[in-house]
Amino acid sequence: MESKTKALWSFILGLVGMIAWIIPIAGLAVQIVGLVFGIMAKDAPNKWMAIAGIVLCIIGLVASVVAWTVNVYSSFTENPASLLNALI
Repeated sequence: MESKTKALWSFILGLVGMIAWIIPIAGLAVQIVGLVFGIMAKDAPNKWMAIAGIVLCIIGLVASVVAWTVNVYSSFTENPASLLNALI
């Protein structure tokens, strides 16, 4: 696969990951693949697309980890809504 194509896929997966983080397992998979493609395509002619993909994937990874942490923590508390109310 050419580096231009990897940069494009990194950008696309970064955009998809901005929605996929809601489902943490799917979000993590999409973000990790997009991040790998972005890192591999850093020297592509369309470097801006690879960098944008990397940034979007990192933001999505952080959001996925936070969502996963909130879900796990709230499943172990007596009142799961209390954690969400504290965050809002």
